[in-house]
Amino acid sequence: MEPTVEQSGEDRQPELETQSVEDSGTVPEENEANYEIESGSDLAVSCPGGLLYGVRQGETLFSIAAKFGVTVQALLNANPGINPNNLQVCQIICIPGVASRLCPGGSLTTVRAGQTMSSIAQQFGISLQSLIAANPWIPNPNFLCPGEQLCVPIAAPGGCFGGLLYGVRQGETLFSIAAKFGVTVQALLNANPGINPNNLQVCQIICIPGVAGRLCPNGFLTTVQAGQSMFSIAQQFGVPLQSLIAANPWIPNPSFL
Repeated sequence: MEPTVEQSGEDRQPELETQSVEDSGTVPEENEANYEIESGSDLAVSCPGGLLYGVRQGETLFSIAAKFGVTVQALLNANPGINPNNLQVCQIICIPGVASRLCPGGSLTTVRAGQTMSSIAQQFGISLQSLIAANPWIPNPNFLCPGEQLCVPIAAPGGCFGGLLYGVRQGETLFSIAAKFGVTVQALLNANPGINPNNLQVCQIICIPGVAGRLCPNGFLTTVQAGQSMFSIAQQFGVPLQSLIAANPWIPNPSFL
């Protein structure tokens, strides 16, 4: 789902010292996830509608604000308690209101310890170069910070940009699915070329076109991976389980994804 962008161009930038990030070690050339994160770094930063980003060596709030086209004040507001004069390498901060602008045709995924650009590309079945190209704010593709988010330009059935990928449940038809999401059967057929409406399979993934902004105006899409549950996804993003369930009322049984 595409998050809502909050424009913050009128914010006034406060006067802060431009002390750079403290170097806490040598950045590995290949396995970025092995970088040791400061013990005080919070990987469960709340950032609805925004992007979680890991601070790189030498960066300041000023340089980060300039990189993402936001203001320093917007960063301060989105990260209460942050010390702008003592940023740490791989400290996770929220870049507010940029998700839909930076990732309009894809979804955000959170980097886990041990993951690389290559492994994430393989996970989602896309090319490494397309993943790198979708994340130009990552200065070194060989160095990722666990807890930060990447844009995954997922090639959905029929190109489900601005839509929602949904797994068919037992007993559902295109008619009932169309009614559930407030679209027409013809819209579903157009968005899913080659689909057989008389032979839908349980967990068959179909595109529900043009509903992302309406269904999730202040959030973003994440793709369910094998073995994940509502509980594990809630933990991954640092949100209460009930909040995640409430945000996805089209899921008939939260215990079945």
